[in-house]
Amino acid sequence: MRPSFVASASRPSQRPPDPRAALGRAAEEAAARHLCGLGWETIARNVRLCGAEIDLVMREDDTVVFVEVRSRSRRAHGGPLDTVGPAKQARVARAAAAFLARAGLGQRPARFDVVGVDWREGEPVLEHVRHAFESPF
Repeated sequence: MRPSFVASASRPSQRPPDPRAALGRAAEEAAARHLCGLGWETIARNVRLCGAEIDLVMREDDTVVFVEVRSRSRRAHGGPLDTVGPAKQARVARAAAAFLARAGLGQRPARFDVVGVDWREGEPVLEHVRHAFESPF
């Protein structure tokens, strides 16, 4: 006779939610609302290509705008805009070039903006930098 085994219903280990991820999503939403309020159109959000993520792809008139959204709840290590260094710029630019090629938008003017979101008393305070960096590609 075979032994009888009772399978235990085990749940996969679940990590508690990362509060930074929720803060980042809220910052992206605040930035998207702000830019749409300026009359911009959202083309895509959270695009992952070439090992990088583009937070927002927007259209302002004829220009495709790749928007990096950075958020900080404290300024102990600098503000949100201080976190977009050369390596991050290169990753975003590589992903943007791939996005333009795949979407057939290679002939459209494009640029890179950064929206910094500071959280003060639970409310977002936005700083929008147009032409924040150039593509090395």
